[in-house]
Amino acid sequence: MTYIKKEDDILYLIRVLNKQLYLDFNKRSEELGITGAQARILLFIHHHNEIGENIRQVDIEKHFNLSKSTVSGIIKRMEKNQIIKKVQERSAIYLVPDERGKTIIDSLAVNRNLVVEKLLNGLDEKERQVFINNIKKVLSNFEETEEETHVAKH
Repeated sequence: MTYIKKEDDILYLIRVLNKQLYLDFNKRSEELGITGAQARILLFIHHHNEIGENIRQVDIEKHFNLSKSTVSGIIKRMEKNQIIKKVQERSAIYLVPDERGKTIIDSLAVNRNLVVEKLLNGLDEKERQVFINNIKKVLSNFEETEEETHVAKH
């Protein structure tokens, strides 16, 4: 087995980068008065509302792989703090950003741009594009084709 130095281990580097982005997101969210989990849920609701999809509590449970009671508690706190509100349409209850939530979404968008700049700092425009293209290529290696999925199931 070949020994790989930690500083050259790509999996280690990706884990470190992921952790840094996660911690930065949580810190920036807390500066806005919400938790990182609340910010992720708020952005999930906002994104789906923007593309014309209504989000229910069960959608959040499934997407984030959280229990019903965990999501219920988060939603109650977010409602209490006027971050989201429930809207009833026919027999379903959907979640939408409340006024404070909309303000937080705007701030999170500004923060996102700051983080992207921090991430790409020191790279010129060509290097940035190469970096983005390489990430896309690496991610595509993990996308299963229908044929691979079909073969794996049989």
